[in-house]
Amino acid sequence: MQFEFLPLTRRLVGNRLEAIPGYQLWVDLSRPKSRGYVRLRSADPSATPEIVFNHLAEESDRRDMVQAIRLARDLFAQQAWNAVRGQEIGPGAGVQTDADILAWARRSVGTGFHAAGSCRMAVNPADGVVDDKGTVHGLQGLRVVCAAIMPQVISGNLSATTYMMAEKIADDVRAHGTSSHRTTP
Repeated sequence: MQFEFLPLTRRLVGNRLEAIPGYQLWVDLSRPKSRGYVRLRSADPSATPEIVFNHLAEESDRRDMVQAIRLARDLFAQQAWNAVRGQEIGPGAGVQTDADILAWARRSVGTGFHAAGSCRMAVNPADGVVDDKGTVHGLQGLRVVCAAIMPQVISGNLSATTYMMAEKIADDVRAHGTSSHRTTP
């Protein structure tokens, strides 16, 4: 679980986010079990793909989200917050049961677009799209180098890990060229 404290809160006014006085806590499931997908809508390369995050599809993710919201409430109930605590904006004081918290979470959950794993790295082509060098299984001269090749979601932000993977794959390209066929000594 990752909690991110923000020294402001926001609300949607029309199509714009507007900052308002307050504070909030973002709750992120660091290693969700729910899996989404990316699918082509057509053979037209200019057509946008279908992207479905599938948040809270797994029971363990639903339990973790309810637990996280309860923990956030416990944190803000501490005496240190007395001087600055106002009424809870979301989920709100009327949302108390697990079912109510989950219903609120389903309506409120979103993404920071830190998706990973849609072209998973795996030794066996049946388990993933690319090998450990980013080479697409079954194709010559095509590599994928981005967070899409992560075999699992990491517990943190993706940028540093993506840079590291790109550096390692770039080293391999420099050493072996773009060919996906390498011989081992």
